[in-house]
Amino acid sequence: NAIGGFSNPLSPGVNIWVEGKRAFGHTRYGYAYEGPPGHIHGGYIAAIFDQFLGMAQAAAGNPGMTGKLSVRYLKPTPLNTELDLEAEVSRLDDRKTLVVGKITANDQITAEAEGLFIRPSNFFLPKSE
Repeated sequence: NAIGGFSNPLSPGVNIWVEGKRAFGHTRYGYAYEGPPGHIHGGYIAAIFDQFLGMAQAAAGNPGMTGKLSVRYLKPTPLNTELDLEAEVSRLDDRKTLVVGKITANDQITAEAEGLFIRPSNFFLPKSE
């Protein structure tokens, strides 16, 4: 994919791992993703959250598609800086999963997001044993 796909030449790559029902990640965005001078374009911040929050909701066992994504930009997110990502499921409701997350750079939260993911009614889920 365009955000975390290591084989996609447009992707900066995102290292994502899951611990329990929480997702963590690291990434670094270079000059190709610049918006305001020296900082990542806000559209890429939203794209990071869309992909990353989606990984967290899938880890909770209720995968679905983005129904709503709300991003709060707190500070400009710097380019060429290690970014720490964190997300967790805050609510599961049948086919809907609400996920919250944040991006941190230099020990400061630069953006927060809330995503609502909806599993289509015809989406196949393997039965757990």
